[in-house]
Amino acid sequence: MNEYRQITEAFQENFRNYGELGASVSVWKEGREIVSLHSGFAAADKTRPWTEHSLVPVYSATKGAASAALLLALHQQGASPQMSMGELWPEFPLPYASIAQMMSHQCGLAAFSRTASVFDHEDCVRALEETVPAWQPPEHGYHPHTYGVMLDELMLRLTGERLWRYWEEYIRKPLNLDFYIGLPESEWNRVATLYPGKMDMSNMGTPFYLEYMNKGTPVNRAFNTLIGLNSVRQMNTPEAWVSGVPAFGGVASARGMAQFYQACLGLDELRVFPSDVRGWMRNVVIDGPDAAPSVRLRRLRSCRGGRFPCLCGSSPRPFLRLRDEPHGLERAARREDPKPYQRSHERSGWRVFLT
Repeated sequence: MNEYRQITEAFQENFRNYGELGASVSVWKEGREIVSLHSGFAAADKTRPWTEHSLVPVYSATKGAASAALLLALHQQGASPQMSMGELWPEFPLPYASIAQMMSHQCGLAAFSRTASVFDHEDCVRALEETVPAWQPPEHGYHPHTYGVMLDELMLRLTGERLWRYWEEYIRKPLNLDFYIGLPESEWNRVATLYPGKMDMSNMGTPFYLEYMNKGTPVNRAFNTLIGLNSVRQMNTPEAWVSGVPAFGGVASARGMAQFYQACLGLDELRVFPSDVRGWMRNVVIDGPDAAPSVRLRRLRSCRGGRFPCLCGSSPRPFLRLRDEPHGLERAARREDPKPYQRSHERSGWRVFLT
């Protein structure tokens, strides 16, 4: 369609002028896919074509899905994000903080006090419990890796299940999403190979990279105290795909991710997310400067009158938010004897996802 020609032209230009190897795009409007593009190859040897069904690790875009899973579990148990962390997890370093404050990166636990393996959840929990918070609410700073440990442990204490299993049972399977947190072996052959991006050396002097490259700084520690999946090479392994890490272990196709966010808008036939949960997704809990030095929590750029947050970068909450006229739009990152917690107590718009 001529209406979407610019999308196609921009997609093709990425291959023609910028050396793209393989990619796919899924654009949705008012609950239906209106553009689906795919091209290139899934590996540098060009033996596998990139198709609309190609999967790729989506890193921190997993946070939105994992966060939605926890919110749904809270709703199913009759709880809410205003519940204190200590009610579920007494050993949490800030037991008086609310779940909403934890999910909006306010608990000052962006890095462990020591290293722990991403493949050992119990040790990660111990490391987190041993850590003294670097800040307290209402200060906030992005938790790139430890965020997943907190979500996973809360889910375990709330339901008795790890987050990846809950996601599979209550969200991915019912919606038939091509978006996995814990990829089954039957799907491994669809995963495209990741390659490190070419570094623009002019970026090395920016505040983020100065912090990241300086060992012991808050930013460096936030990315390096959870070990085991810290390189692109490691993310290309089945161990990464099956890990089910809630902060950055998701594997998805462009269409699968877009369909998930349609459900967050209430545009899925099953209405997997009740209206209360969708309301929690829309609520902005905190905004402003990041507590880690020289890092901004929200990075925005202009895009034809709208504003797009960085998809896999820092966010004031685990969901993405975008407004663009005329279509307003919002989108929303063991224990030996686990005791499940028991307690009584829409819109239309655009979705664009690239992989």
